[in-house]
Amino acid sequence: MNAKDIADDPHLRERGYLVQLEHPEVGKRIHAGVPWKMSATPCSVRSAAPIRGADTESVLKTLLGYSSDRVEQLMKAGILA
Repeated sequence: MNAKDIADDPHLRERGYLVQLEHPEVGKRIHAGVPWKMSATPCSVRSAAPIRGADTESVLKTLLGYSSDRVEQLMKAGILA
């Protein structure tokens, strides 16, 4: 199946596999959901795909230990968008 076949599949729709989410750049789109159901733990798609660079600052600070000043320097230098 291609992406269109999956999005149009009545069985997947009935099972609640397909979810419609708002994306900040492309608007409302159908996304593939979680392919399993768990009895005691709810599973769901929490958000649409992030936009490019949405998590850059967080990754630099929390994972790489960059300071806010260093991140700001990289942005001013045009290294980060």
